[in-house]
Amino acid sequence: MDTIKRIQTMENHLNQGEKALEEVKQKLDQLETILPNLQELFTYYQSPQWLADLETDDKGRLPDDLARGVLSQDAIYDLLASYVATADSLKTFSQAMTQNLENLKKD
Repeated sequence: MDTIKRIQTMENHLNQGEKALEEVKQKLDQLETILPNLQELFTYYQSPQWLADLETDDKGRLPDDLARGVLSQDAIYDLLASYVATADSLKTFSQAMTQNLENLKKD
């Protein structure tokens, strides 16, 4: 690879890396901000109050125009499953990033 092509390629890698890391940082910051809300939601889902609210809905005691996706077992369960899968992916990715840094130190 000639010098100009190599520099162009590496410049592209630099720009991609900066952009991707900034986007990931922003999303992680957003997720960190809502983490307490997710914990509250998951706690609610496992509580007797959630069952009572579901029963109230089943008896038709809630307004028809009330958004009630939270009373769908699938919606919260799917979010929780996605949460766990994302946590696992982040852990694996973090380990890979750390290994890459350790490999750089060896070189």
